[in-house]
Amino acid sequence: MGIFTDFLSYIFSYDDSEYLDDREDYLILCPLAEGGFGSTSLVLKISSGELFASKRNKDDLQDFDLKSEYDKYKKVDHKNVVKAHRKFRNDDGGINILTEFHQGPSIKFLVDNRIRFTPEIVAEIGRQIANGLQAIHKVGLIHGDISPNNILISEGRPIIIDFGLSRKMISVATQSILGTPCFMAPETGFRKPNEQSDIFALGAVLYFLYFQEEIELEIQTGRSVGIGINFRKGETNEEEQLIDVLKKSLEINPRLRFKSAAQMSKALKPLALNRSKDWWKELFKILYISEDNICEECGKPLPHFARYCPWCGDGKYKPSIKPPDYDEVSCLMSYPCADCEEYNASFWKNCHSCSEEL
Repeated sequence: MGIFTDFLSYIFSYDDSEYLDDREDYLILCPLAEGGFGSTSLVLKISSGELFASKRNKDDLQDFDLKSEYDKYKKVDHKNVVKAHRKFRNDDGGINILTEFHQGPSIKFLVDNRIRFTPEIVAEIGRQIANGLQAIHKVGLIHGDISPNNILISEGRPIIIDFGLSRKMISVATQSILGTPCFMAPETGFRKPNEQSDIFALGAVLYFLYFQEEIELEIQTGRSVGIGINFRKGETNEEEQLIDVLKKSLEINPRLRFKSAAQMSKALKPLALNRSKDWWKELFKILYISEDNICEECGKPLPHFARYCPWCGDGKYKPSIKPPDYDEVSCLMSYPCADCEEYNASFWKNCHSCSEEL
């Protein structure tokens, strides 16, 4: 705990009217993403070896009153929201926010790879994200850019990342639009985003996750132009329940949407797959296991990349795909084998690569 605890104490003991000036301890390794509010880079803290994500605002947002927003942001302490660590100014006056760095597949990555999800898993992902949004809204902030790229599945849970500190980051006077257009509420074309805007965006993300397509939404200067959502009748009771929640969250009129993220979470809870917190094991099955790939010894389904059965150690099998990278499935493959150092799921008994007992 020593270095990490001291590091956190050091950061939060600072008066936030001051910007930290020890940037020589932070090394930018590579860019991670470019978004509506700015760019994000992977940063190494040299003295401790910790990795962080560093968000830099766009040049036209540098005059944004960051202090009051950051003071609120660092109060958000929720398992489904990335945590803030510090802020500082660059030599050129640019503002950087340092946050936790999370590895794992984004919702965009999962949909791009045509991974389909049951209504129960979509509802559980949505329920947890809604809980994270409620924590953000509770301190008086709006995320403003909830999108498939900004939600990761990491450490067994969905996490909202790329926090835009966006409550004041939209200029109605200039009609500038910030965010991801097809996941933005229609009213953001002519007014500042609010809680209902985030709820609409979450509904659009869940629609994208389940139906594997974006809603048709076009925003022009000062007004919204058309929204086309094709809701078919649910083929099962579970699908119909999910569609009902999506319909309400995607209402064009903000007053007809859920009144709060907490209310949306409550609507999703009866459908959500959260039995003993094993929903992410179901996600793993969808990603890497099929019933036609069975261990000859114990009869359990094998991951497509396994050389040995992770349940009984039997082998040697011929993998049909390469083992997934840690950064793609860190929520599932986070336990390294002491012998071969390959990552395994924490609930397995044997290493999939060398059969050593875990």
